[in-house]
Amino acid sequence: MADPRDPGNADPGKADPGNADPGKALYEKRLKLLEGLWMPAAPPWEDLPDEVKERWRAHAADEDASGSA
Repeated sequence: MADPRDPGNADPGKADPGNADPGKALYEKRLKLLEGLWMPAAPPWEDLPDEVKERWRAHAADEDASGSA
């Protein structure tokens, strides 16, 4: 079992006061799931258009407000 005190085990999809962009964290969390679904790789966060980044930030805020994963 992973040590919960290890910062490397933090759930990147959850809003964290130290995390400057929860949208990016959610995107990267979901990006890792693509590998297990045999899906093509998604572009890096830095390459996404601003409107797409804003959409991910809105999803992260919605997820944080509802408490769902």
